[in-house]
Amino acid sequence: MVFTLIWLRPDYNAGKKGKILRKSSSHEQSSSCVFPPAGWHELPEEVLEMILGKLPRDDKSHYLKCRCVNSTWKRAVDGILERTLVSTWGKWEPAETLVENTLEPFPFMSIVSAGAGTDLNFLFCPVGIMNWVGNPFPTSSLTICNKSLWKNYMMRHRENWMKIDKFFAEFGSCLTSLVLQDVTVSISKLKLILEKTVNLKALILKKVSFEKTDKQSLSSPVVFSSKLAHFRADQLCNPEAVQWLVNTFGHQLKTLEVRGHTLQPFQLPNNVQNQKRAAAAENGDKTRPGYQDLKQFKIFSPTKSFLQLTHTFPLHCLSISHIRRSQHINLKDLIDFIDKFSDSLLFLHLDINFVHELDMKVRPTDNPRSLSKLCKFDVRYQKTSEALLLIKSLFLPKFPNLKCLRFLFRYDKSIDYHGNFDDIKKSLCKFIEVEKFGEICPKLENVYVDRFQSPVLRANKNA
Repeated sequence: MVFTLIWLRPDYNAGKKGKILRKSSSHEQSSSCVFPPAGWHELPEEVLEMILGKLPRDDKSHYLKCRCVNSTWKRAVDGILERTLVSTWGKWEPAETLVENTLEPFPFMSIVSAGAGTDLNFLFCPVGIMNWVGNPFPTSSLTICNKSLWKNYMMRHRENWMKIDKFFAEFGSCLTSLVLQDVTVSISKLKLILEKTVNLKALILKKVSFEKTDKQSLSSPVVFSSKLAHFRADQLCNPEAVQWLVNTFGHQLKTLEVRGHTLQPFQLPNNVQNQKRAAAAENGDKTRPGYQDLKQFKIFSPTKSFLQLTHTFPLHCLSISHIRRSQHINLKDLIDFIDKFSDSLLFLHLDINFVHELDMKVRPTDNPRSLSKLCKFDVRYQKTSEALLLIKSLFLPKFPNLKCLRFLFRYDKSIDYHGNFDDIKKSLCKFIEVEKFGEICPKLENVYVDRFQSPVLRANKNA
């Protein structure tokens, strides 16, 4: 464990802010009255947070050890962990891989599985949690998963089992973020969890299964007092349940990430829903229409009906990846969908193989709509002349104020992956130099190929 020591004046006290001195020479240290504090416990929390904040963010074990020093250290570490976890929710990361050096919501608590089952009925809780008053977690976050524990150990310590209903009744209000991973849950139990987590702001579902016999309850409308603003679900979650969650919380979501589902989250489900909204408006209900708060949206494998947008909203960041050929989505469908956000979009991420995933025969016939606020554009690197012409003729002219262009280096039949990696990198830099994207977008400052920044364009801009 490595600490960064900050020297303070000897008259520094918790009630009065002193001056933090930088490391000086040996002569300065001998001549000035600068001494280390009498004890680490005397440091105020804001200074402790500054020191402990230098610990590696990708290893939470350091933080958990520091929590055991004393109550002051515990409060300082808890403050660091909570702010770090909350900050990741609003950070835009279009790539499919996890952001490096970030904390996953913890602690992890395992379910009590019966045999090979993953039903979310009982949790195996830490010792003493039954008598705890207030928040028992090091953060306001929790991951519930089918974590492998020694079965005999769990059976011998039944006193640590806690029904999921009782657990969330006791501690649900302490949570601001929750992850359900590799578990099976009923819709009725999920509703109970959402009812008890009134302060919940973020929800992640990973490999979550839902009981098939409970699908009828998805049609019943439910109003929750939860403050949920960020929702993410992977491709292994039940699509009907994910659709129900999106419909329920869509009016207050700020971040939405759904993977591989045939969802229609921007559409009102049916005419009955439209009538209810109209009736609520006549009765003075000032609830904002759906998705008006959504700023960051990431969709994988959208359907053609999904792209038929019925109303717009001020989206800032949009990511679309992996369009299935079987959906028969053409180029016009894609561009018309993007144009719906022309007044607000700042970041566009298209991880799509245009030639193989889209119907290239149907193209926009109208004049291209300008996205004047867009400053960053990610697009799949494709060496075929047809794909390059498409990017240069249909997309780049729409972005007059584009500052950063990034080509995503993915597996593609048109790319030769054999040979030395340095040779591939050189060919990519030559590709950027030859194409001269700066002539199409005059405000372009940087061009990247995946994570390799091209020195060519930068040299031209500085010349």
